[in-house]
Amino acid sequence: MADIQLKQYVYFAASSEVLSHQDIEALIGIKADRVIFWGERQHEIEKSFPITNVWQIICDKNMCIDDQIAQVIERLKPVHDNLITLSNNEAVDMFLQVVRYFDDEDGQKEIIDTSDGLTKLAGQHQLLGWHLDLEILEFLASIKADIDVDEYN
Repeated sequence: MADIQLKQYVYFAASSEVLSHQDIEALIGIKADRVIFWGERQHEIEKSFPITNVWQIICDKNMCIDDQIAQVIERLKPVHDNLITLSNNEAVDMFLQVVRYFDDEDGQKEIIDTSDGLTKLAGQHQLLGWHLDLEILEFLASIKADIDVDEYN
C-alpha cells in the first residue's frame, strides 16, 4: 500500500437564505474566519438556486480532527448563549463540518518510522480516526447543530 497523504480541516458554520452573513455575525457576536455565498443562477441548466449566506469559524491546522474540533468549539464557548438564541431562528442552520482529502499532494504524509525506532505498517496514517467526547456532543446538541463529514479521494 502506498503512503497516504491526508489533508483535513474542520469548520463550524451558520447559514441562512434570509439573514446576511453580517446579520449572522452580529447575532453570534464574533467575527467569522470566512464568509461564503452558496448557490447562484446556473445558466447552463437554467435553474436558479437560492443564495445562502454562510458564516464560518475554521481550524485547518496540521493536527488530528479531534483537536481541530476542540479548537473550534473552544472559540465558540464564549458565545454559547448567542448560539442557543440563534438556533431557535428557523431561518438559520448550524453545523460542524469535517472535510478530509485522501492522497492530496498538499496533505500530511503518513509517518511510518516512529521516534521509538518501530516501523508501522503502511495504511495506519497518524491522522486517521477521530472521536467526539460528550462535552462537544452536548455543546452541539444545545445549539441544534448537525455534524457533516465529507471525505474525498
